[in-house]
Amino acid sequence: MPAARPTALVASAATASVVFPSGQRELSNSAKAAIEGWLAAIKSLPTRDITIVGYADDLGTAEGNINLALERAQAVKALLETQGVHASQLLVAGSDNQVFGRRVVILVIGDSGSG
Repeated sequence: MPAARPTALVASAATASVVFPSGQRELSNSAKAAIEGWLAAIKSLPTRDITIVGYADDLGTAEGNINLALERAQAVKALLETQGVHASQLLVAGSDNQVFGRRVVILVIGDSGSG
């Protein structure tokens, strides 16, 4: 069985990245507005898994950056849940890949079997 491919939301999310100031994990008002702009698309896919990947920059320790990246992803997850996205759809991860530094990317992949 071929691996599930990300939907078009990936390009939209990557284009409208949620970027954080260095060392910060709280969502700014503009980040919240960007995420809320994706809600209709996310909610239209109730059986899809939503993977939220947080990234950090190269400042600080590797362990600290992974934790920060994960906390950023969890902040996005929490906002999506308060806006009615079902928790069973949402997966979070933190990455030490600094290519995407200080941001969170939302990926819609696969079928969660819910909904």
